[in-house]
Amino acid sequence: MKLIIAEKPSLAINVVKSIGSMTKHDGYFENNNYIVTFAFGHLLQLFDVDDYFNREKSKWNLEELPFVPDNFKFKIRDDKGVKKQFNTIKDLIKREDIDEIVNCGDADRGANRF
Repeated sequence: MKLIIAEKPSLAINVVKSIGSMTKHDGYFENNNYIVTFAFGHLLQLFDVDDYFNREKSKWNLEELPFVPDNFKFKIRDDKGVKKQFNTIKDLIKREDIDEIVNCGDADRGANRF
């Protein structure tokens, strides 16, 4: 089974139309050979500086700037729909019948950045 992850719902709809008959589910489409799901552009964002520090224990300190973390961390965008779709994609990736994942992102400046 191939999992196709489109960058946005409109792109997923175009992929589904090109594949043909698929059953619609909550957040994805499926037939015997393919699952097509979608993101809403960027589902993740980088941590803010304050996310790296416990500001209840420490105040801003000019000595901390410029701040470049050893390991950049990501978080799911603070949006209920984005969180739901992120979890849908995560669950689909973990399915045992998935043997290939296809990135179906837009060919623009922001594409394929991880």
